[in-house]
Amino acid sequence: MNYALINQPCGLGDILFTIKIGNYFASKGFRVIWPVIPTYECLKNRIKTKGIEFYSAKENFPFKEVFLKLESQGGCNIVDLEDVKYIPIRKADSFASSQSMFIENAEKTNMYTKYAMCGLDSSNWQDCFSINRNKEKENELYEKICGSKNYHLVNNRYGSPPYWEVFISKKINTPKNLERVDMSLEHGYNIFDWIKIIENASKIDTVATSIPFILDKLDLKCKPTIHTRNKSGYEASNNINLMKEIYQKDYHYEI
Repeated sequence: MNYALINQPCGLGDILFTIKIGNYFASKGFRVIWPVIPTYECLKNRIKTKGIEFYSAKENFPFKEVFLKLESQGGCNIVDLEDVKYIPIRKADSFASSQSMFIENAEKTNMYTKYAMCGLDSSNWQDCFSINRNKEKENELYEKICGSKNYHLVNNRYGSPPYWEVFISKKINTPKNLERVDMSLEHGYNIFDWIKIIENASKIDTVATSIPFILDKLDLKCKPTIHTRNKSGYEASNNINLMKEIYQKDYHYEI
């Protein structure tokens, strides 16, 4: 059996968005190995796909030495070896530069050239995985955090903790009739354990991060508001246009 090694260890939104790529290579008979940073080790059990095996980058996985060697070389093209295909989609921005494939702005280029590198398109990426929900953990976290049936869920940070984490500079206000619930890293829980809280929120505000990629898979009580990262003007407008293309659901957008 041939192996496909996917190099996209973080952020979570990028991983969810590109699962379609892994599924494609699995459909071609490859055993797809996808190492991720330890923060996202939960993907092993919480994301169902068509043939992708997620591993913590810190544990042993098939052809780890080959993966690390090719990663250290910093190449931005698919590498075909005798038994292994190495697919560095995290280097899409470098691939775009080498192929002169810039598309309007850097962020849009980075997202879409992950697929261009593999000769694929990103349409219907939401249909390429399902979430394996842990209702017991969801209920525990809901009871622990939500003291009211009517609450405003807020996520004002982005990045892949603990390696990178940024708060947006704007202030998100909570209506007086709602209790505020700020998303946080809760010991013993992962991002998917927040799903019950997300689905039952009366109002949701989140910065553009992995959260909207998860929202696209859920049954929501409200229409969330997605805030651009710390951007303004033309750059922020481009970011909103990109999100409207990528997400299937109709969200409110704010700069």
